[in-house]
Amino acid sequence: MKEFLRENRRLLEFYCVAGRIIGWLLIIGGVVWFGAMVASGVGKGIEYSTGLLTAELLLFMISAMLFDFMLPGVVALGVTELITYFYQPQAKPGFIISRAHKILYAYAFFLVIRTWCGYWWVVQSSKSNSWSRQANWAFQTCCLPSRSY
Repeated sequence: MKEFLRENRRLLEFYCVAGRIIGWLLIIGGVVWFGAMVASGVGKGIEYSTGLLTAELLLFMISAMLFDFMLPGVVALGVTELITYFYQPQAKPGFIISRAHKILYAYAFFLVIRTWCGYWWVVQSSKSNSWSRQANWAFQTCCLPSRSY
């Protein structure tokens, strides 16, 4: 393992730089995307042609920001810290690596909240809207997080 690290140090350093750039771009891009969506009126009670309620769109935006932008960004930064920890002899575990269990617990908590909110919106909205559309929305929200609709 040490021989591999010595032979490929420049490549690992390149991976670390690329991982940091990608990770921070994902995190910053998610925050900018969420801010642009809220500023455009999605969070102000405007309904769009999809027929989804504003609260459903807000739930989608928050879950998309967390699961499609923030979590992959944190994972990229964590992998970067892990590679740095391996190839630098005096390195200490980074912030993300030393708190990975808390990050995974937070991810599980947000996943449970997103699933519960999706179920709650289906139950509350089934009285006024068709069940098939609401069930389709719940399936897309809970099971297909990266799908845009």
